[in-house]
Amino acid sequence: MSLIIKILIGFVIILFLIPVAGFTYQLIGQYLDEQKFPPPGDMISIGDYSLHLNCQGNSEVTVIMEAGAGGDSLTWSSVQPNLSQTMRVCTYDRAGMGWSEAGPAPRSADLIVSDLNKMLANASISGPMIFVGHSFGGLVAQYYARAFPERVVGMVLVDSVHPDFIASLPQSAKKQRESQLSLLKFGGLLTRFGVARALNVVSFPSEMPEEIRRNVRALAMRPLAASTIYAETVAFEKGVEEMEKLPQLSADLPIAVISRYFDKSNPSHQDNVEVDRLWSDLQAELAKLNDNTEQYFSKSSDHFIQFSDPELIINIIRDITAKSSVVSN
Repeated sequence: MSLIIKILIGFVIILFLIPVAGFTYQLIGQYLDEQKFPPPGDMISIGDYSLHLNCQGNSEVTVIMEAGAGGDSLTWSSVQPNLSQTMRVCTYDRAGMGWSEAGPAPRSADLIVSDLNKMLANASISGPMIFVGHSFGGLVAQYYARAFPERVVGMVLVDSVHPDFIASLPQSAKKQRESQLSLLKFGGLLTRFGVARALNVVSFPSEMPEEIRRNVRALAMRPLAASTIYAETVAFEKGVEEMEKLPQLSADLPIAVISRYFDKSNPSHQDNVEVDRLWSDLQAELAKLNDNTEQYFSKSSDHFIQFSDPELIINIIRDITAKSSVVSN
């Protein structure tokens, strides 16, 4: 056998062994993560798959908390324990995120709301409910409140995305989003072969506690999480289209819009001033959802207000509860 053939065979063997090693590395890491971080709540079957639901506390009104894109129930870990001392607070993981099992794709808001409604029904949670949504979760909260107005008595939007945000982006930002989607499309594959785990490609909110970071990282390293983030992101516009077919929000529904701090007169500290200005302007538009909407501003410029200013969110949820029809009556 010639030297060249030996080299080629060796090269083929190496090409075969690298993905096998990466796949094995991922399987072992994921198994250890699952042993170290079991689900804190209950797995609720909604038919072909189950969603993770974690409810704490007791009260007549149930607070349902919806995470942003790429987030899971742990995004409320600085809010839920305190708030649940006086209220029933439920966090959950959308299909494919956190501890929940995979659901069909693409993951548009209408499908997410359908899953959520089945989960709540199977968990015997029928209302009255106050919905709290962060970022993309704010769109889901609005969708649910418009689809099931008889069950929702209040809503809190935490630096929520506006339905028109993607459509209103400047062309440069739209191209950047397309590039990000192209990368996200292969996220599940890279994670499956251990690349994401080896490179530790997980970003955290600056104020997230270290013990929560370790858990979040473990959940983010699941290949399912990476593919779900893509499935949710690519279906954003479809969810908006479906939501616009629904009746508008009730005129007397108490709504709070909590926005991060943005100084338009001195935006030099912002990474993308044009997009941040758009986000700020659309926050003001969210404050016009109905005649019973109030806007509040966090002292923090961090998008993850639930970590940087959790007490503000807790106090406003309690305020919305006091204004709700359940308490008022």
